[in-house]
Amino acid sequence: MSNTKIIIIGMIIATGIPRLSPFLFKTKGNMPDWVNRFLNFVPFAAIGALTIPGAFTATPEVPMASVVGFIAAAIASWYKGGIILPIITSIVATFLVLYI
Repeated sequence: MSNTKIIIIGMIIATGIPRLSPFLFKTKGNMPDWVNRFLNFVPFAAIGALTIPGAFTATPEVPMASVVGFIAAAIASWYKGGIILPIITSIVATFLVLYI
């Protein structure tokens, strides 16, 4: 078997196990409370890992605009929650800093 096929099979296993394990373990009954609390934070951690690096490099010519937009989104999501209001708040704050 070639190295490429071995790498592809390894990648399938490496990405398949984390995707299948919640279905395998969740169907066998109730999970401990600490596991459920841990799993509730996974979506937030994934979104943060995907968006935060891009948020700080979105405006390389004016990095302060990215910081202000990020802080505005964090404050809006802390007080109001949801996703639409923090996004709109971040866009408006970033635009105002870039405009000024």
